Amino acid sequence: MHFGFSTHQFKDSKEPKRELRKYIKDYEERSEIAEILKPQLSVAMANAERLRKYYEEMGAHWVSAECNPMTDAPEIIEKLI
Repeated sequence: MHFGFSTHQFKDSKEPKRELRKYIKDYEERSEIAEILKPQLSVAMANAERLRKYYEEMGAHWVSAECNPMTDAPEIIEKLI
């Protein structure tokens, strides 16, 4: 979401990590990732909203198996700021 819009369904938890390494060469699971991604937050928020609308137009129910990928991160972030 931080680097572009996609409706690609990931096969497993390793695939998104491989995708991140295309943009963050030395990516590893670590707590600093939030600081690395922070400059792209507005892009990610816009892409998450676009994704929600995409599923709504398809007639999919949010938080269903049809909505893969999906995120509720924007709602959580809005409540925190």
